[in-house]
Amino acid sequence: EEPMEAEEAIEEVISIGSAIKRKDLSSSMPVQQFSAKDIAETGALNAAELMQKLPAMQGFTTGADSVGGSGGGLVTADIHGIGESYTLVLVNGRRIAPSASDGTIDISHISTSMIKSVEVLTDGASALYGSDAIAGVVNFILKDEIDKVTVSARFDMPTESGGEASRFDITGGFGNRKEQGFSVVASFSHVEEKQLASVDRDFAKSGFITFNPSSDGDDRDVFFFNGSPNAIPGNATIDKLIVKQFKINDVNGVAPGETGYINTTESRLDSAGNTIMTTTYLDFNPYKELSADDKCADANTPNGDWCYFDYTSTIEILPETTTDTAYLGVEFDITDNISGFSELTLSSRTLTSRIAPYPSGAVPLTVGSASYDYIKDIANGIDPSFLTSVEAGDSYTAPATLTAADEANGVASAEAGAYGVWRALPAGNRTDEWKSDAINFVIGAEGMVDNIDFNASLSHSMVSQDESYPTGWLKQAEFLAAINAGMNIFKPIEDFSAADQALLDPAIFSGLWKEVDTTQTAVQANASMPVMDLSGGEAVVAAGFDFRKNTYEDTPSAGNLSGELLFLSADDPFDLERSQFGVFSEAYLPVTDAAEVTASVRFDSIGGVTSAGQKVSDSLSDVTYKLSGKFDLVEDVVALRGAIGTGFKAPSLLSIGIPTREFGVTSGTFECPFTAPDPRVSWCVQQTPEGQAQVYQKGNVDLKPEQSTQWTFGAVITPTDGLTIVADIWNIKITDQIDTLTENQIFGDPVKYTDSFTTWNNSATGIDELAIIQSFINVGEAETRGIDYRIEQVVDLDLGTATFTLQGTRILEQDSSLYGSSLGKFGSDDAVVFEDLVRIAAKFEHGSFTHVASMNYQSGYTDQTQEVEYLDVNGEFTGEYLDYTGEIPSHTTFDYQGQFVTLEDQLKLTLGIDNITDKEPPLSLRVSGAGHQVGFDPRYYDARGRTVYFGAEFSF
Repeated sequence: EEPMEAEEAIEEVISIGSAIKRKDLSSSMPVQQFSAKDIAETGALNAAELMQKLPAMQGFTTGADSVGGSGGGLVTADIHGIGESYTLVLVNGRRIAPSASDGTIDISHISTSMIKSVEVLTDGASALYGSDAIAGVVNFILKDEIDKVTVSARFDMPTESGGEASRFDITGGFGNRKEQGFSVVASFSHVEEKQLASVDRDFAKSGFITFNPSSDGDDRDVFFFNGSPNAIPGNATIDKLIVKQFKINDVNGVAPGETGYINTTESRLDSAGNTIMTTTYLDFNPYKELSADDKCADANTPNGDWCYFDYTSTIEILPETTTDTAYLGVEFDITDNISGFSELTLSSRTLTSRIAPYPSGAVPLTVGSASYDYIKDIANGIDPSFLTSVEAGDSYTAPATLTAADEANGVASAEAGAYGVWRALPAGNRTDEWKSDAINFVIGAEGMVDNIDFNASLSHSMVSQDESYPTGWLKQAEFLAAINAGMNIFKPIEDFSAADQALLDPAIFSGLWKEVDTTQTAVQANASMPVMDLSGGEAVVAAGFDFRKNTYEDTPSAGNLSGELLFLSADDPFDLERSQFGVFSEAYLPVTDAAEVTASVRFDSIGGVTSAGQKVSDSLSDVTYKLSGKFDLVEDVVALRGAIGTGFKAPSLLSIGIPTREFGVTSGTFECPFTAPDPRVSWCVQQTPEGQAQVYQKGNVDLKPEQSTQWTFGAVITPTDGLTIVADIWNIKITDQIDTLTENQIFGDPVKYTDSFTTWNNSATGIDELAIIQSFINVGEAETRGIDYRIEQVVDLDLGTATFTLQGTRILEQDSSLYGSSLGKFGSDDAVVFEDLVRIAAKFEHGSFTHVASMNYQSGYTDQTQEVEYLDVNGEFTGEYLDYTGEIPSHTTFDYQGQFVTLEDQLKLTLGIDNITDKEPPLSLRVSGAGHQVGFDPRYYDARGRTVYFGAEFSF
C-alpha cells in the first residue's frame, strides 16, 4: 500500500491490475507490495517460501506434495485458497509458459536474487489479463539496472538432522540508460534443498500411531495405523474355487466348453437361491505363522490374517531439490523517447522424491517355485483339508455338455490360485525424479509517440519436464521370473540372500518414464493517452490486445509404452494445442481531487483444442468487465475503495483433451462398494479387507468455461504519521466450476456415481480389479469471502527506527456445491481452508544493524475422521473401535533475523532462526489429499523444525 523506494514514488509507473501509468500507487485496487528488502527480511529461501509466508496465500502446492502425492514436482502460488489455477503469475507484467495445462506456474523457476519487488493483487483481473486471473495476480518484477556485482551465499541448517539447504547467487550489471543509453543485468542462482527422512522426525516416523483421545471420555489409549498389505515378509493367499453345479451359461466369463481363469470373491446363486459357485480363501502371513509368539515381523502389525507393513518408516517426507537459474536482461535507447528491451531466463530444476519400496500387489506363484512350495507347506500346517484338489495356477474347463448328474450334484472342485503380496525393500525406495527445464525469452519496445505511451512485446517460453524412475521400480516380466527362479518373498529382509538379490537386480527399472513439454508464444501490446482534463486531473484511456498460442505434449518413454513395469499400464502419447486472442480497453477518470473511477472491459476469443491435428472441442468467447473506484473521505487520512467485476477461466487443455489414462491409485483405502448379487463384487479382489483402487483420469470435450463475479470494498486509513491501516473485504463466486469428483465422494455414494467405477486389468495376474474414473465436469458453483488487513506503525526513536506490522487474512465463508465447505475442517475435497492466517513482525533498525522478530499464526481445524482401536492397559488390541475426529489446534511459530552491514555497505551478514521454539506439526490422521506422509499434513506445516540460517553478501 506504500511506495517501496522514495525515488520510485515520484515516477509514473504501471502497477499490477492496470495498463495506465500513475504516480499514486495507492490505487482503487487491493495491491500488496513487497520490495527486495521486505522479501529478504521474511527469511524466505526462494520464491516458493515467500509465497508460503504471505497470509493471503493458502492451498498452494509445496515440494512435499510430490512425495507420493499429486504435486508433480511443482511449487505454486494460490491466493486465498481459491485454487492455484485461478492465480495468474506474471514476470515483469507478462505471462510465462505454465508447467501444467491449466495455467499453473511453477514459481521455483523464478530466482529470488533477481526480484526487485513483488506485487500481489488480491482481486480478480480477468478484464485486463483474461483467463486465469479470477483469484488475483502475482507479479514478480525483476531488477532492471545494476551498477555493481553482488555475490551472496546462504546456508540453512535444521537443529535436527536432515532438510539442510543452501543458496548461492551472483548478480551484476553495467551501463546506465540515462547516461549511456543502455543497461545490462545478469544473474545466476543455485539452490539446493536436501531430503528429510521420516525416521528423522518423531511425528512422522511411523504410520502406527498410539495416542490418547482424551476428549472421548475414555482413559484408554487408541491405535491408528496406516499400513500396507504389501509387506516384508510377504503375505500369502490361496484361493479355492468350488463349483456346485452348472445351471448358468457363463461362470465369470467361462462358458460351457471353454477353458479360462475363474475368479470371484463372493458366492453366486442360481434363480432358486442355490449356491452354484463359491470361492474360499486361506489368508496368512508365513512369518507370523512360523514365529514362536505368533507375532508379525518388525515394522509390521496384524490386520486380520495378514501383517501390514509400516511403509511410512521408509519414506522421505521432504524431497531433494536442486535449482539453477540464469538471467540476462538488456535495455537500450532506440530514440530519445523509445527504448527496447530483451530478457532471457534459463532455469533447470530437479526434484527427487523417495517413497516406500515397490508394492508387488498380488503376484501369482508358479507351482514348484520356492515361494509356492514354502507357503504350501505352511498352508498344510494351518488347514490340511484345504489343499486337496488340483495345483495352484491350473485352469478350469467347464463341460461342453451337462449330464443329469452334473445338473443335480455338481461335479468340480478346483484350487484357483496362490499369490504373494510383497514389499520390495531389497530394491530400495521408489525414486521419482522430475527434471524441469524452463526457457523464457522476451523482446519488445516501449516509450512515447506524441502523447501516446505504449508497450509491445513478443515472448516465447517453454517448460520441458522429464519424469524418470532412477531406481526402486520393478519390471513385471523380470520380477515374476525372479520369483519363479527361486527368490523367496516370504522371508524377512535379514534372510534375503545375495543369491536372492542377484535374481532381483535385473527386475529393477531405471530410466525415463515420460516427458511433458508446454510452450507459449505470445504477442501483446497496449497504449494509453490522456483524453481530457477533469477536476481531479487528466483522464486517461488505454487499449491493448494479446495473442497466445499454447501447446501441451505428453510423450511416454519406450518402457512406458511397452507396459514394462509391474501393474502399471502403458500411457498413450498425446499432444494438445490452442490459440486465443483478446482485446481490452481501460479508462481512468479522476472525477474530482477526492474521487477517481477506473473502468475496463475485455473480449476474449478462445480457439478450440486440437489433438494430433484434429479439432476436438469448439471455440469459446467471453466478455468481462471491471469497475473500481476510490474516494478520499478525509484527505490524506481516510480513503475508501471498492471494485466489482466479472471473470472467466477457459477449460484447460488437459481437462478437455486428455485421453482416458491411469492416474495412480487412490490415496485412501476403501472397502468394496458393492455387495452380492452385484456382479461387480468380483472386481474387489484387492479389498482384503480394504485397499486402494486404481484411478483413471479422463477429459471432457463438452466443458463450458468457468464464470466468476467478484467484489471488494476497503479502506486505507492513515490517522497519524507513520501509522497505516488497510482492510479489504472481498467476495468471489465461481459458477460452472471445473473439477473432478474426489475418491471419497465416489466411494461414499456408489449408487449416485455408479458410472465412475470401472476395472483395471492387473497384467501380472490377469485379474480385472476395481478402478474409478475421475473425469472432468462442470460441477457447480463455489463462493469464498474474506477480509485482508494490514496495520503498520513506524516509530522514530533516538536509537533508530522501529516498525510494527500486523498482516492477516480471515476467511469468512467458503462453500462449494460439490464439496460443501472446507472452512476450518478437512473437507470432502481432501483439503482445509484456514479461517485465519496472521503474520506479526517487529523490526528495529539502528546504525548498521537490523533486527526482525516475527510471529506466524495459523488457526486450527477439524481433522478427517478415522477408525481407531482401543488398547488395554498392556497395550494389546481389544477389538473395540472408535470413529475418531481430531481437533487440530492452532499453530504458532516464531522467527528471528539479524542483519549487520559494514565496509561502507559492501558486506551484509545475516543470521536467522525459523521456528525458534521448534514447534512440531500437530497430529493429523488424514490419509488422503497430500503425499504418503502419515501423522501430519505436509501441505500445511514445515517438517524441518527449528532451522538456523547464515547468509553473507558482498558487493563490489
